[in-house]
Amino acid sequence: MDFHFIGRQPIIDHDGDSFAYDLYFSIAGDKPVSLRACVSTLISTLLNTYGVKNILGERPGFIQVDHTVLLSDMVESIPKEHFILSILDTTILDKQVYHKIIQLYDEGYQLALHDITLNSIPKLKKLKHLFPYISYLKINMKDFSQQYLKKLKKVLEPYSIHVIGTHIDSYNLYGTTLSLHFRYVQGNYFSEPESFKHETQDANTFTIIQLYNMLMSDVEIQELVRMFEIHSDLTLQLLRYINSQHFNLQNQVSSIQQVLTLLGRKALGSWLMLLIYGKSVNNSKYQSPLLLMVQNRAMLMGKLYKLIHPNANKEEEGKVFFVAIMSLSSAVMSLPLSLILKEMSLSVELIIALLNHEGILGELLSLVEEIERFEVQKVQQFIEKHHLNPESVFALMRETIVNVNRFEALIA
Repeated sequence: MDFHFIGRQPIIDHDGDSFAYDLYFSIAGDKPVSLRACVSTLISTLLNTYGVKNILGERPGFIQVDHTVLLSDMVESIPKEHFILSILDTTILDKQVYHKIIQLYDEGYQLALHDITLNSIPKLKKLKHLFPYISYLKINMKDFSQQYLKKLKKVLEPYSIHVIGTHIDSYNLYGTTLSLHFRYVQGNYFSEPESFKHETQDANTFTIIQLYNMLMSDVEIQELVRMFEIHSDLTLQLLRYINSQHFNLQNQVSSIQQVLTLLGRKALGSWLMLLIYGKSVNNSKYQSPLLLMVQNRAMLMGKLYKLIHPNANKEEEGKVFFVAIMSLSSAVMSLPLSLILKEMSLSVELIIALLNHEGILGELLSLVEEIERFEVQKVQQFIEKHHLNPESVFALMRETIVNVNRFEALIA
């Protein structure tokens, strides 16, 4: 059995904060493998190899279980402070399983129903005996009408169950969860533009993107200084940032060149990314999922490019990072990506990568999007095409998650 932890998808509240992660993994091999064996391997790997906090940070993780897992001895070795047991639709809910659910609830475990097929109110009512012990109900929003979901909400009213609307890939579906007062959502709706409501580019965001491109292209510091001198509003923001609690400066800074030298390119890049994709650190305990997604893309695409091209130079690496950063700019600027790129002096290589997903940069962009959707077969096809070691690729994916957690902690 070849076990690979693939990744995590955030479950988000309506303040835009990630409150938990859904965990995904893949199994490769000729023989079928039970969910019980998979969960056992996943828990062992997270506890003993990766480290739970390295993957989850301070948030809980939803882990899929069925009757074979619930009735096994290993279920109580799953740390209840880190994991929520998400009961699959394939679970046989007989008396033995029912009593086990009550036992786990009494022991302090949180339980969820994972995309249970609730295609009729009578079927839903058959599950009502479980509801006092369930904390979360995951509902595929594409499977049901709004009228049915309103009836569902009424059935759930007497219970302390938080509904998680899943497969939310557009703001229309997100709006439905808001109207129904569902507490949480899961899906990458936030990576899409809410609407194309602007006819012109936001000048400030456009300038920040230009600065980021210059930084990744390894330009001389004097060129960066000139850019900041032209845009005094950004200089003021940078001075506020460097004088904040993030830095413990011994001496007062006297020039923008001194600020850039003190910060260093890596920290300056993180700050620029925060300006483009982030929210004020004073407004939220956590950073926006969009910021963490773009950071994940930039890190992972960069690592994968180096895996394919070990001798890549700074200019090539800068192109990879720029494609990753620009790939989600449409969500920030509420403009079609083609319009954002129109006035930028970009090479054909970058344009076709972003608009058509062509060339190696476009392939890498497609790959990270497929990883975000957990399309394991597409990932395996990429690995085979480029003759990569599967474990090396999956190791980079895990390493990136750890680094994104560190990035979030650094800027929080």
